[in-house]
Amino acid sequence: AVLLDKDYKVRKATSGEMALKSIDANPPDLILLDIMMPGMNGYDVCERLKSWDNTRDIPIIFISALDDTEMKVQAFEMGAADYVTKPFEAQEVLMRVKTQLIISNQRKQLLTYQKNQGNINSRVHSQSLEELTQARKQISVLQWTDPLTKLANRKIFEKYLHKQWQECGEQKTDLSIVMADIDALRAYNLAHGYGAGDEVIKKVGGLLKKSINHPKDLAARFIAGQFILLLPTTDGIEAGHLAHLIRDELAHLQLPHKSSTINSYITMSMGTVSLVPNHNAMALSLLSACDQALEEAKRQGGNCIVKR
Repeated sequence: AVLLDKDYKVRKATSGEMALKSIDANPPDLILLDIMMPGMNGYDVCERLKSWDNTRDIPIIFISALDDTEMKVQAFEMGAADYVTKPFEAQEVLMRVKTQLIISNQRKQLLTYQKNQGNINSRVHSQSLEELTQARKQISVLQWTDPLTKLANRKIFEKYLHKQWQECGEQKTDLSIVMADIDALRAYNLAHGYGAGDEVIKKVGGLLKKSINHPKDLAARFIAGQFILLLPTTDGIEAGHLAHLIRDELAHLQLPHKSSTINSYITMSMGTVSLVPNHNAMALSLLSACDQALEEAKRQGGNCIVKR
């Protein structure tokens, strides 16, 4: 209904097998895929689609009630373009759908341009080359950047996490993560509208971006009002200090939140984890531990920081 209201043409399938037949017969521009389905699950469907020549480049957005970090990572590793957790916010889904369609369309235009360029190579002029360069830059930005906050998106964060896990492990230096989630964001959206909620998310994203100053630090937006900071060569004390500074800076902004049962202003819950990576563990263990710390901060009532 959300997509139909925005004049998108939608085809539904009640099982994985039915989805594959429908997609193979008439490939769509975008696929929204649940993980839990009768018969084939979403992962199996995704794997099959990515193995077919006529469907491997179609962007797939997983929509699932499963919020486990490892399941999300598995979806991205199998080729998913995005992952949305149920219950979802309509405006966020629409934004993610629009973004993936833009990326897909620009990729198609770029491929068409490159094919035509091969046929008329002798007549290519500087303006055409500049247009091609700009198209490539736009695709790169859209693929790795969250469109709302302009921070890194989850996909680039996870790639960077694995890279820094290896580097910090080799150098035997600390690697820290700070995960933050805006408290009572759903209540804020219901009271003020999703447009106002987006503005809050952008302001918090800007605050987080300003909070990091080391060249290797990375600020990313995961989903909805959840953000994460990756801090190579940063120990637990420094990570905790940064988390407290962020909480203080957010308090100084005094963004009103009359629907919150935690505070009259926008607040965040945060979890922090620090360790020296080793070859006997996986990078995802750091992410999972930080997610648990964040959940504990939520259980303690929000607007607090839990260190692991």
